Amino acid sequence: TKKKQGFGVPFGLWLAQDNSLKALVRESLSSLETRGIIRPDYIEALRHRHETVHSKYYGVLIWNLIILEQWIQRNTN
Repeated sequence: TKKKQGFGVPFGLWLAQDNSLKALVRESLSSLETRGIIRPDYIEALRHRHETVHSKYYGVLIWNLIILEQWIQRNTN
């Protein structure tokens, strides 16, 4: 009786292991920080927590931020 459910992409784990993905995230978050939309200290806290506390949970938040930045780049240039 349970409806079909999707599954989460293991982005947080991939981010912890893949250097090219780390570079994309670093560039995207740095660019997002300069826009003044999200406080840089919040972004830095997410980075730190991803590395030290819970990569799955904080990876999802980071994923959302980099997708936001990628969207902004594609739609404002």
